[in-house]
Amino acid sequence: MQPCTPSSTVKPLKKHVYFTKKESEHKRESRSRHEKRRREEMNAVFAEMMSLLPEDVQRNVFRLQRTDQKPKKPDKCFIISNAVEFIKK
Repeated sequence: MQPCTPSSTVKPLKKHVYFTKKESEHKRESRSRHEKRRREEMNAVFAEMMSLLPEDVQRNVFRLQRTDQKPKKPDKCFIISNAVEFIKK
């Protein structure tokens, strides 16, 4: 009788590696268009939420770190939380 070793009795598990699967050019393009459209829609929603906020809150969203740097993009979490507070009132 032979000794039972793990390599002889257990089959190696097949690892699902998704990034090695080749993606067609058409599928990649359609996914990129979909993601771009989704980002544009979300940015439109954030712009609308921003317009609902009072002026003093809007000024706090665009803060400069230093004068030689570009202004920060609006913090989306800040916009959402202030819009929710504004709606609750």
